[in-house]
Parts: sequence; C-alpha cells; structure tokens
Amino acid sequence: MTYDKQDLINSVKSEIESTAKFHEVFSEEKELKIRLQLVDNTYHFHSGDSKYDTDHRGYWSYECLVFDDSGDYLESDIEEMAESMVTEALELWEEDNVTTQA
Repeated sequence: MTYDKQDLINSVKSEIESTAKFHEVFSEEKELKIRLQLVDNTYHFHSGDSKYDTDHRGYWSYECLVFDDSGDYLESDIEEMAESMVTEALELWEEDNVTTQA
C-alpha cells in the first residue's frame, strides 16, 4: 500500500479549511490543534484537544493553526501546514514500512 502524496495534501488542505471555518464561527480560541493520522490504508483528520483521540495506532503529525484578533487565519498557512503534516506522517510510515520489509 502506498499513499499518493499530492492527493493526501489536497485532502488534508480541504479538511483544514473546513475545520478552520467551523472554528471561526463557533470558537473564540486563538489556536486550533490539528492532527493527521495515517492508519489502515487511509487517513483520519483530528482537531481540538488530543485527549479525546482514542485510536493511537498509525503514523501521526501535528500542527497548530493560529487565528488573529479578528478570528481570521492565513490561507497560505493552510497549504504549508497540509504539506508539512503529510510529509511528516508519510516519512514515518515509509521509514517503518521499509524497515519491516527489509
């Protein structure tokens, strides 16, 4: 099983955007913790307090989206975050899978 990096980046970017928009409307917090989990040939996107994450399997990456005083975030941050999160999680996945297959 392999992950298509660009498809994953696009999916994660979309998840971050929709989560950020929800956060803008329903929260006054200045930060939003977001996590990417690669497990069982798919991905899961998590946000908020990590103490509610019950499935700890797989390969994870973390970021924090910061909102300014007006509640806005920078669109450019989302692209960079998505790429960074996917790269980190894929590197962990690849490292483990190359080691196990050797």
